[in-house]
Amino acid sequence: MSHLLIRIVTVIAALSLLLAGLTAAHGQQAPARIKIDTDRTIGEVNPLLFGNFSEHLGRMIYGGIYEEGSPLSDQDGYRKDVFEAVKQLNVSILRWPGGNFASG
Repeated sequence: MSHLLIRIVTVIAALSLLLAGLTAAHGQQAPARIKIDTDRTIGEVNPLLFGNFSEHLGRMIYGGIYEEGSPLSDQDGYRKDVFEAVKQLNVSILRWPGGNFASG
């Protein structure tokens, strides 16, 4: 790189830093604030808004949630032990397919 090019880049960088400092000094604003008012209620949130999804990866579905013929499954092939575990998580809605599988 030539000496002239190095000098030009150095001058541009120095001017950029100087102008950035001047802008920050003259344009100072009050810091942003976030206030959470727990006494103010706007409305209720539908519990179905925040749900869960099940990915179609590995044994998540076949051998996980669904395993036809297993002694752990109901008459439709769905694993009863998995559904009992999910009930304890208070899942409001379970979407399948979901995530990357659904987007593909």
